[in-house]
Amino acid sequence: AAQPAALARLLAARMQRPQPARDEKQVVALNGLAIAALASSAQALRAPAQLEQARRAGERLWSQAWDERGRKLAHELFRGRPQGNGLLEDYAHLARGFLALHEAGAGAVWRSRARQTIEAALARLRRPDGRLAASTDSVRLPIPLDDAEDYAYPSGTSAAVEVLLRLGEPAQLEAAAGALRAAAGQIA
Repeated sequence: AAQPAALARLLAARMQRPQPARDEKQVVALNGLAIAALASSAQALRAPAQLEQARRAGERLWSQAWDERGRKLAHELFRGRPQGNGLLEDYAHLARGFLALHEAGAGAVWRSRARQTIEAALARLRRPDGRLAASTDSVRLPIPLDDAEDYAYPSGTSAAVEVLLRLGEPAQLEAAAGALRAAAGQIA
């Protein structure tokens, strides 16, 4: 009985202190990773509630971060509003999450959205040598800023190549091969 009372007093004391700043932005790439993880685990564990969580997150990003007219993706959402131009990792990880939703049984619309997302990335970020630029700003640079090395999570190039291979259409397979050839020196 003393423990709940002590916890209540600690919580009351904490609420009297200034609260730490919070970062409220929602980065598209990280949400794409979360969608893929939720959808995959929902499929493996037969957990429909997790699949629904992933689907809702996907719908939110599609409706708020995807610009249908411009065929482009925002980098993040802040208070429900799109911010910045999408990076390769945003396009690739969101497309990967959408494919995971499709494969987990959430519907064919998710495969279509994955295709639209990765095709928009190719249209905006593919360089003439097949390399995938990290951002639209780096496409025009003589020395590209790319995203081919994996760190705490898969690089934009890794995720994009995976999506292109999983979609498996001839033009996408060709784009995947071009991206791999261009990045081979970095990842060998």
